[in-house]
Amino acid sequence: MKIAFVGNCQFESLAWYFKYLLPNDECWWISWHERYGGYNFQAKLNEVNHEFFTKDFISNVRCPYNSIDYIKSCDYVIYLKMRKHGSPNYHTEKLKTYFNDKCKTLSVTSYYINTDKYNETLKGTIKREKERNTEMRIDQIINQHNKNEMLPRRQHEPNHPPSNYFLKLIELICERFDWQYFSKKDHDMFLKTGFPHGVNLT
Repeated sequence: MKIAFVGNCQFESLAWYFKYLLPNDECWWISWHERYGGYNFQAKLNEVNHEFFTKDFISNVRCPYNSIDYIKSCDYVIYLKMRKHGSPNYHTEKLKTYFNDKCKTLSVTSYYINTDKYNETLKGTIKREKERNTEMRIDQIINQHNKNEMLPRRQHEPNHPPSNYFLKLIELICERFDWQYFSKKDHDMFLKTGFPHGVNLT
C-alpha cells in the first residue's frame, strides 16, 4: 500500500505517525512549499526515553522518489487543500490531476490555535475549511475534547498540535479507510511522551 501525505509540517508528522502505525507500507510526506524543510525527529527522539517506543524509530519521512510520480502511483493521498499561489505543483486543482483512478483521497484540516485568541483562530480555521470544502475539519476533532487538551504544548507555536490532536485525527482517518488504529500501548505512549511536538519525558 502506498500513501502520500501532501501538505505542511503537520502532514510530515502525520506521515511519521502512519509510518510507525503501518511499518509494512509506504508512507511518505511531500512538502507543498520549499519553506517546510523537514522536522528533526531524531533530535526529538534524543529528548525522550527510547524505551517508550515499541517499534524501530523512523527519523525521516520525506518522499525519496520523484514526488509527482509517487503521488500518481499512490493508493491513498491525504492532503491539505491549497491555492495556486501557495503551491504551483501541489495546489488542489493540480494535485487532483495526479490521482490515479483507484486512488482514495482525503482532504484534512491544518491546525492553527493561538492560545491568546483561541475562539478567534478556531472560528477562522472553521470558516476557511467550509469555504474550501475540507472533508475532515478541525471542529470534528476539537469539539470532542476539553479545550485545554487541544492547545499547542508550546504557547507560541500555534501550528504545532499536541499529541491528543494528532491521535484523534489519526483515529478518524483510520475509521475512514478501515485501517487498524494504534494499540492501547502505543496510544498511551504517544500521550505520555507528547511525541513529537508535546511535553517530553527524559
